[in-house]
Amino acid sequence: MLPTMEIVVSPLPGARAGDDVLRFWNRYAAQAHTFEHAVGPNELRIRVLHPGGDSQRHDWWLAHRAGEVVGLARMERMYVDEHHRDVEIDLLLDPEAGTGVAGALLKRALVPALAGGRTRVMTWNPDVPFQRSLWSALGARRAQTIDHARLDVTRADPELMERWDRVPEGYRIHSWRGRCPDGLIALFCAGRRLINDAPLDDLEYPDLSYSADFVRSVEAMTIASGGEPWVLLAATSEGDVAGMTEVIVNTFSPEHSEQSDTAVALAHRRRGLGRALKGRMWRELRRNAPAVTGLTTMNALSNDPMRAINNEMGFVSGPRYAIWQAPAERLLVAIS
Repeated sequence: MLPTMEIVVSPLPGARAGDDVLRFWNRYAAQAHTFEHAVGPNELRIRVLHPGGDSQRHDWWLAHRAGEVVGLARMERMYVDEHHRDVEIDLLLDPEAGTGVAGALLKRALVPALAGGRTRVMTWNPDVPFQRSLWSALGARRAQTIDHARLDVTRADPELMERWDRVPEGYRIHSWRGRCPDGLIALFCAGRRLINDAPLDDLEYPDLSYSADFVRSVEAMTIASGGEPWVLLAATSEGDVAGMTEVIVNTFSPEHSEQSDTAVALAHRRRGLGRALKGRMWRELRRNAPAVTGLTTMNALSNDPMRAINNEMGFVSGPRYAIWQAPAERLLVAIS
């Protein structure tokens, strides 16, 4: 049993987050085990805590002890359909807070997750000793290690990027910013499905169908929360998707933008498409968004091909994350 140590846990409406939450977030972001960045009140409320005003998929809880914020928990109801019963619960904790804070937050998030029919928990957390000890003690299974890397966009080699930006014969690049054009949505959905081929290691995770409705909902949430999608999609002359890459420009803090999914279809690999997409995206950003000076990205540590491209481009690995999984009922019993 994990003690609560007089911890008070309450729901956190993101739109009403106060200065105490802002101070906690920025203190957490300053720790060496995360690439999170310090934010202002608007970015915290709109982009971090309440993305796109989405109250259906995200919930946050706040832990206080002696009037001080000592932890946050985020629950995301993932890709709701009849086959997907996972819920993601992430804990933002000060290493000095103690296991009681983790237990109190986790219990508060697990009860509505179970009531909503979610049977398995997945959690992403910095791969640091106190997080490893916590999840191991709770009986969770470590499923995957994630490499978190950052690129100083201004220091990438322009000549290398120009050499990469050569699309192989037989392919066409579609590009857009913001909302995907209606005429390309079917291609975009097919491009999204390519990520189903990414390494899972020991992670139990179903292939996702990426319907047009789902892709549109994620896109709308991203835009409403201050992210601007930049997408490059490679298609064959027959109209089949061969690869894609996406950057999410952070309109609050462009220097902290995100390199999101990059994927190439199995039948089109080893032709330079991945580098062509990355090189063109870098050049587009430098020409049209010079304020985007930093990109962070996450890849499975086992994804050697993508990490090799990123390393060649200039990404520098930093803090690692670990993904853990466990039956929700088991976790609830462990903290009760």
